[in-house]
Amino acid sequence: MVIDTEGLSFNFGKQTVVKSLSLKVPEGSIYGFLGPNGAGKTTTIKLLLNLLKTQEGSIRIFEKELQSNSIEILSQIGSLIEQPAIYLHLSGKENLLNRALLLQVPEKRVNEILYLVHLTNAAHKKAEKKNFVDQFNITTFQLSNIATKTYLTGFGNTGKLSCPSASTDCTAKR
Repeated sequence: MVIDTEGLSFNFGKQTVVKSLSLKVPEGSIYGFLGPNGAGKTTTIKLLLNLLKTQEGSIRIFEKELQSNSIEILSQIGSLIEQPAIYLHLSGKENLLNRALLLQVPEKRVNEILYLVHLTNAAHKKAEKKNFVDQFNITTFQLSNIATKTYLTGFGNTGKLSCPSASTDCTAKR
């Protein structure tokens, strides 16, 4: 199993947000969390990334216990939680180069990613909201999608965990 949790629970104060989650995700699977706001979707992903300390239960990633193998495990996982880090004063290409530098990804991969998301012609435009929304008619959701595709196709090694900024709560008011 790539992800294996048993009895995973987490509370914020007296509020239980993850209760006895047992999850088994085999290699090659794609899983998604759907539920109302506050259901524990983001909290679960943060627990799987060791960003929150497990209060109860166990987490195994790549068949290794997360707590005692966190550096080895996390070096193989790419993650995007809530919103992508996009610096508005930089161009799209500069944003990707920044991320590539941090992750030690070859610079040539940036051009491949820009081509993949059909932004080669806009690569040198500043990532200002005005440029993306007005000139390229790209919504915030599409911008997040581009960042997610970029990350998932180019900068992760093995595992990918994503928690989009767009709500997965179908009943929430927009």
